[in-house]
Amino acid sequence: MRDTATAIRKLSVHHKEFIDIVKSLSGNNQSVRNYAEDYVQEGYLRLMRYGDLYEKVIDDEGKATKGYMFFVLRWEFQKTYYRSKT
Repeated sequence: MRDTATAIRKLSVHHKEFIDIVKSLSGNNQSVRNYAEDYVQEGYLRLMRYGDLYEKVIDDEGKATKGYMFFVLRWEFQKTYYRSKT
């Protein structure tokens, strides 16, 4: 079954790694580090909007590629971080 829920499920195997990515993006910003889980959840929600998510994040071997999630997490972090600075 090639659907969005399956793609999210396969991506969620790397959930702790995604949290570490958000923490590394934040540097010493404790407010971001404390809410890293929330950023990852927002990332999943953003990815769920894509109807063709499975084709975008699952490779030919059926494994999840983490690149899409990295860019989504980086965007979520930048959106919040730069809004708070203005």
